[in-house]
Amino acid sequence: MTTENREGLIETAVRRMPKAEMHFHFEGAFRWSTVRELHPDGRALPEIPPWHGKPFENWEAFTAVFSQFLKPVTGKPEWIERHALEALEDLALQNVRYVELLVSHRFHAWRGLSEREVWEAVVRGRARAQAKHRIDAPLFLGVSRDQPPEAAEAIFEQIAEFAVPAGWLKGIDLQSDERARPNRDFARLYAKAAQLGLKLRAHAGEHGGAENVRDAVDLCGALHISHGTRAAEEPALVAYLARTGAWLHLCPSSNWLLGVCPSIAANPLRKLQDAGVRCTVNSDDPLLFATDTTREYLIATTEMGFSRSEIAGLAKNAFGASLLADRDIAEACAEIDRCLSTRKSP
Repeated sequence: MTTENREGLIETAVRRMPKAEMHFHFEGAFRWSTVRELHPDGRALPEIPPWHGKPFENWEAFTAVFSQFLKPVTGKPEWIERHALEALEDLALQNVRYVELLVSHRFHAWRGLSEREVWEAVVRGRARAQAKHRIDAPLFLGVSRDQPPEAAEAIFEQIAEFAVPAGWLKGIDLQSDERARPNRDFARLYAKAAQLGLKLRAHAGEHGGAENVRDAVDLCGALHISHGTRAAEEPALVAYLARTGAWLHLCPSSNWLLGVCPSIAANPLRKLQDAGVRCTVNSDDPLLFATDTTREYLIATTEMGFSRSEIAGLAKNAFGASLLADRDIAEACAEIDRCLSTRKSP
C-alpha cells in the first residue's frame, strides 16, 4: 500500500471516529459566515478571515480579533443562541460527541444583558443543537484572570447561584493571558467551586511557565490543565503530573500560532505522552486558528508522527477525561478501536 493510500485510510478513520473536545472556547468558535452577516461592517469583510495562514504577532494581535470582529456580533440573546447552535452543529458534523463548552459571560453581556440572560441564551442554543445531533455539551464558566480574584469570586458566586441548581454549570476554567495573574491568586475561587462539586480546570503552561502548571494542580486542585505545554520544560513536574493522574488538554495549532512552540512538530505532546502524562488534542479557538477537532488529530498523524494506535489512545483519553458515565465512555472507546483498527490494513 502506498503512503498516500495509507494516509487516506487514516484520514477516513479519524473523520469517522467519535471524538471529545476538552479545550474549546465558545467565543472562538463562531462561524465566519455568521460574523460577516451580523457585523456592522460585514459587507467589507473578506470571505476568508484576514488573520488565517500566519502566526499572530503577539497576544494583543490575537485578542484584537475578539474585540474587532467577534464582540460586535454578540450581546443579543438571539445572536448568542445562534452562535451556540452553530458551534455545536459544527462539532457534531465532525462526530464530536462531547465538548466542555467554555463560556465567557462578560464577552456577551456588553450590551447590557444580565448573566442569567447570557446563560439562558447559550442553553437554548444547546437544546436546539441536541434536538438534531448527538452531542453532550456541559457548560463551563471561563473565568478571566484580567480581573482581581475578589471580583472573579463575586461573579462566580452570582452565576453559580442560578446555574448550578439548574444543572447548567458543570465546571470552571481560569483563562486568558497567564502573565496577568498567576493561578495561585485564584486558589480561593477554586476552593469555592470544589465545594459545589464542580469540575476544576485551569489554563496553565501556555504563556506562563511550568510553575503555573504546578500551582494549578497543587494550590487550585485542578487536575485538568488547558494547555500545560510548558510543563515539558521541567522533567520533575512531568513526572509529578504522571503520578498524580493530571490531564493536559493540548492544542498544537494554537500553540504554534501564538508562539508557544516554534512549530507544530516542536509541540511536546509526544514527549509528555511518552512520559506517562494523560494528554488530549483539541482545537482551542477554531475560528482564530483555522482548525477544528478533526484537523488537530490529522496534524498529529501527518506532522507529529502519531500512529493509528496512538491516535486511538489520544481519542480515548479525551473521553476518559470527560464527565460522561463509564458506560458511555466504554462505548465510545470501543467505537474508536473499531474505526482505527489496523487488522484490515497492511
